[in-house]
Amino acid sequence: MYLGNIKQLDESRTLRSCIRSIIKRSLEYRVRPLGRYEFDGRDCAVTFSEDPLQKETERSAEVHEKFLDIQIVLEGSERYGFAPFPDRKLITDNRLSTEDIAFFDRKMEMGYADLHEGDFIIFRQGEAHKPLCIAKDGGKKVRKAIIKLSDTWLRKQNDLEDSAIQENQRLRQAVAEALEKGSGSK
Repeated sequence: MYLGNIKQLDESRTLRSCIRSIIKRSLEYRVRPLGRYEFDGRDCAVTFSEDPLQKETERSAEVHEKFLDIQIVLEGSERYGFAPFPDRKLITDNRLSTEDIAFFDRKMEMGYADLHEGDFIIFRQGEAHKPLCIAKDGGKKVRKAIIKLSDTWLRKQNDLEDSAIQENQRLRQAVAEALEKGSGSK
């Protein structure tokens, strides 16, 4: 799990550049109507929604196996439950093979964090989370962006970043060798 704020996104150096980029790209779409927008097919998409909030006891935690989940609060506030290593025996509704989601018993113990406008939270695959809970300020609804990134998309971005790093290293080496030859010939 990772917590951040979009105002400090460029300073979030622990986030991979592809994740920072997709958050920025998604935020460019926030003026569009509510709904789902795909960037790279089903592997990379953002959904804008406005949802009612409920008491923690009325919500079930969920988990995904194939998609990383980034949730950004655009208006209002929202409480999130989180459990990085959930007990899979507490799953009450398993749709992982068909919909990449499973729900847990509502009584599952969790930590909680309140997010406000501009805050975002990232849940890796396998991390249980309980969205759409009423935060301490008592708001009744939240407008947010939910970004889903598949394992396939993340691996592809890893490969692209690794290639760019290797190319950068080759260029640095070539420049260093050229400078060394240039200084040796004088």
